Amino acid sequence: MNTDQASERDPSNSQSGGVASESESRESVETAEAEFERLLEANLARLKEAATRKSRERDERRAKPIVCSPEWRAKHLGLSEHCVDLVKAAESAEMFAKKFCRDIRRRDDGTPRTWLVLVGENGVGKTHIAEKLYAYAGGIRMTAWDMGYWDHPPSRVWVDWPDLVASDVDGIWQDAVEADFLVVDEIGAEVDRYGKGVPIDRLRSLLSKRENKWTVVTTNTPADAWATRWDKRVADRLRRCSKPVDLSKVEPWSTRREKTK
Repeated sequence: MNTDQASERDPSNSQSGGVASESESRESVETAEAEFERLLEANLARLKEAATRKSRERDERRAKPIVCSPEWRAKHLGLSEHCVDLVKAAESAEMFAKKFCRDIRRRDDGTPRTWLVLVGENGVGKTHIAEKLYAYAGGIRMTAWDMGYWDHPPSRVWVDWPDLVASDVDGIWQDAVEADFLVVDEIGAEVDRYGKGVPIDRLRSLLSKRENKWTVVTTNTPADAWATRWDKRVADRLRRCSKPVDLSKVEPWSTRREKTK
């Protein structure tokens, strides 16, 4: 019997070959797994580095001073700045809009200020400013997200307060509570149909849930009458979360129109 035939008949020979093949296969798998882990760690490190760089760049952009400009206001607000109070209102709206874009929610002293409360009678520009800010929030939402100021495109909701108070639709209320940017138009124009204080309770609840969230409020009720119109808690919250913009001395548009006839 020749050597080749002996090898074929020897079981130990076959087993040793199988063990070697299995060992090589296991080593190959282990090598592939090690290479995969190495590549994964390298990719994770690159992603972490990119995220850190993007975060640093975002913080640097956010830290840059916000500068008001008539050109920005002309483009985004389109408000006739024919008197000092309207200029101040327009500048406040511009600062509010730019801080919203960068999501800068705190003042230099660390306290939150994310509300803009516009006060004045009908026809002085309150709702006009609110509408322009609402449009601006919709126009920059993707840019604000792409630049890293927001971790999602910020949502926006507009509610007419008298309608919201009278509505029994929970979905509308929840949208108002959760929106990243909310406009509440005409608080103070609501009617307490049953005399049970429901409008005040709802306003108090909404303002409580909107603290430190971007919110624009318009009202005909003068600031010194807030505690009487609603209650002290509502008045305190409106003042604490915002710097009210007083348009009470602005001549209504209807009056100006009559004078030009």
